[in-house]
Amino acid sequence: MKTLSSWALKHLLPLLSETVSPLLPVKFKLSAEDGHLPLKFNGEKIAYLQFDPLPPEEELKKWQSLLLAYFEQTLYLLVKERFIKERPGPEFLKRELEKRKLTGFLLKLNKSVTLPEKVYALSTKIYFVPAEEIKPRSFLKSLWQEGIEFSAISCLLTSPDDVKQALETLLLSENFGFCWLTEKGEDYFPVSVIFEHRAFFKKLLKEANGHILVWAKGPRDSLNCLLKKAKGNLFLSENEAIFVLTESIDNLTTLLSSLSLRAGVRPPKKTSSPLKELWAAFEHAKRLPHEKPVVFEPYSLHVLGDVLLDMGDLFGALKCYLEAEAETPQPVELLNSLAYIYLELRDFEKSEKALRRAISISPKDPMLHYNLGLFLQKIGKNPLAALEKAYSLAPSEAIFAESLASHLTKDNSWAKVKDILENLAISNKGKLLLAKAYYELGELDKAFEMFRSLANEEPQNLEVLGYLALLYIQLKGEFEVAEAVISQLNTSDSLKSLAENIRFFLEARA
Repeated sequence: MKTLSSWALKHLLPLLSETVSPLLPVKFKLSAEDGHLPLKFNGEKIAYLQFDPLPPEEELKKWQSLLLAYFEQTLYLLVKERFIKERPGPEFLKRELEKRKLTGFLLKLNKSVTLPEKVYALSTKIYFVPAEEIKPRSFLKSLWQEGIEFSAISCLLTSPDDVKQALETLLLSENFGFCWLTEKGEDYFPVSVIFEHRAFFKKLLKEANGHILVWAKGPRDSLNCLLKKAKGNLFLSENEAIFVLTESIDNLTTLLSSLSLRAGVRPPKKTSSPLKELWAAFEHAKRLPHEKPVVFEPYSLHVLGDVLLDMGDLFGALKCYLEAEAETPQPVELLNSLAYIYLELRDFEKSEKALRRAISISPKDPMLHYNLGLFLQKIGKNPLAALEKAYSLAPSEAIFAESLASHLTKDNSWAKVKDILENLAISNKGKLLLAKAYYELGELDKAFEMFRSLANEEPQNLEVLGYLALLYIQLKGEFEVAEAVISQLNTSDSLKSLAENIRFFLEARA
């Protein structure tokens, strides 16, 4: 380590003082600002020794070299023994937690990366990143973009004991398929129960190759019927449990069906992620319209991907989708989800590719063309062809009509906007577009009626009020609405031109 950051020194200097002070006959303090003797690390001044009181000058000269050497040697030892990869280690995090609670996330990496300055190293691969330092979602996206494998959990640390629990939870969450266990994920997934019974799950990992694992939900009496056959079990709640069994798959699925249990079944086999597969099969079973066991299959990972995506874990969801992609019975839905994730991760090429693959499978699905149009719009490409295709496939659907009409306003194709939206049941957004089309095409009476109706429904919509003000002037010669809204319109950049039109009429009246 060549230098120590100010943040590292903030943690290190108090420990250095505590280590050295019992062995010195004088009182002192360490300051980063100024003092009597400079303290160096690798030749660079990092702090100053201040004495209270200052010893006589001759006495200080006599032992200052020895004193500085002792401080600097102790400093080197503390850095060597208490820092990990140039960052404050676990002891410093625990000392900080004795003073205050910290929110942030634990991060496990598969290789070295550039991390923010204010990070604690808990091992050579695991770090705690305080929330005030960076936004987790943005930072994890950047890691993914660099091709770096990671797992992370959001956590609130209130005491040193919480660190161990968070570490155990991080390692357990990996086994269930999480790449990022968020607060929302913790609300859905039984984290506290799984942590409490972590020894059971560690044993489960060892036994998975030779036993059937079942995660079931249903009446307690039905669950109790499985206890007689189980080599191991854990009740997660009154009506939900995990069992270790040796029955044949056929006999077991028949039994589970007869007991009216929703159950995920993971057959005995050697894989790297048995708990992930068990959970996937269980989530698959929960989404069936009736109580029926599900033996793990690739589509189960598609279902788990949906669950993880709902929890905010883009990265775990992406892995599940990619594993399920070749065998899912719902390829269009999976490709749509992939397109969304890649868009969120700013891999626009893969996002567009997924959308176009979905369209090739189901070319007459207007929603796919609509999604492609929105995607192209978001990345600055021309969406017109995609939006027109969506509209042509379902011209009576307001969502497609309004989206196309909105895009057509950009080149003032108001006649087309009118043709598309007139005589359709449309939203207020569509009504605003149609009202503007009437106005631009000179059909002022129709525009007035529509803007007045919109103003009653959305009295705070400044654009609606602005157009209504213009129409009161043009149709009725009344200026009161214009005088009331002109100052508000001036505060919105997007409505400046509307404000200028109103100002023109107000000035012309004067």
